Amino acid sequence: MNASFIALLVVLVFVAGAEARVASDRNNLLRTEVTARYPTGGTATITTTRLLRSYEVAGGATTSHDEDRVNVLAMSTISEKVSSSTQYLTNKVMLALNKDPDEAFKALRLHTSGAKIDKPTFLQWMQHVEKYRAEKGFYSFSDLRVFELLRASKSDEELVALFQALRRLPGKKDFANQMERFLFESSVPSHKLLIKAWLKSGQTPADTFYILNLRDARFEGNQKFLQWLRFTEEYKASVRGGKHSDLRTYNFLMRERPLELDLYFATLFQWVRQTPDLKKVGENLQTYLFQSWVSRGSSPKSIGSLLAIPDGNYVLMLPKDDARYKALEAYTIYYAAERSGQTAKKAVTDLFAMDKRVEALAAAMKS
Repeated sequence: MNASFIALLVVLVFVAGAEARVASDRNNLLRTEVTARYPTGGTATITTTRLLRSYEVAGGATTSHDEDRVNVLAMSTISEKVSSSTQYLTNKVMLALNKDPDEAFKALRLHTSGAKIDKPTFLQWMQHVEKYRAEKGFYSFSDLRVFELLRASKSDEELVALFQALRRLPGKKDFANQMERFLFESSVPSHKLLIKAWLKSGQTPADTFYILNLRDARFEGNQKFLQWLRFTEEYKASVRGGKHSDLRTYNFLMRERPLELDLYFATLFQWVRQTPDLKKVGENLQTYLFQSWVSRGSSPKSIGSLLAIPDGNYVLMLPKDDARYKALEAYTIYYAAERSGQTAKKAVTDLFAMDKRVEALAAAMKS
């Protein structure tokens, strides 16, 4: 990472930490005034019998993600007032800021990886982007375009560091979330870098769930969901996440999707189980779901009927690698063990191993 880029990060951290009136020196240019924004709106409580215990953020902290629910996030307003007595702009900068943001970025040589991206040029370019949007509309120069310009000249490591620094600026959380989301989706190698950065900056599983925009996404088949689970595993191993568990992850998912059918989670957790490095997590999540079924008195036969939705296929006749069949097999064995102990479990397991599916189901029902 070049020295000029490190200088930018130092500046961003300084701006986020405090307001300071600077002397009339050409190297100390900007004064930031911040107006805090607080989330508003009602809350709704939905009860589900699938919950085993209530989910809490580790340490008792509460978080708000109302802003993250917007699909396309605008860059938050940079409310920096530049003192006329301290502002210094070269003719080059002044001319550049009369252009559209794309041209200004190039005129200021911010597109050149080796160029000096300093406090007056980079931060004033961002302010210029906001003014341009205010006049011509958000989509005249979207967050994606901002990301594309930065992505073209910076490495993953530099972008992660920059976005984490931007996150510490007042009012820039949503913008940083969007930039990290774009990076995550465009670069597989960035995943580990982002997970490490999120852990270091104190993000929780709830925080990263919203950063990755998973609230309204389908989980099964979604690589972002798997990466989120990997983050929860890293988080559990950290000092901050000492009280986090797979049970908390399970209850968090149930609260996020209270209206989903059990079918959704049965096949989802089976899919997670089939991911090698997440096999144990998938088994634990599936076990919690099975516990809720047993507590409700749901038999393997009734679960088989549920899993047949929506196409009506007889689940026991599905291919062995089908997620619905695998889920029913797993629950049938679990049900037998819970009802009649290890002897019944072994008998049902052996019948499935011999591909005697109907007999295995019947044996479990008699247990």
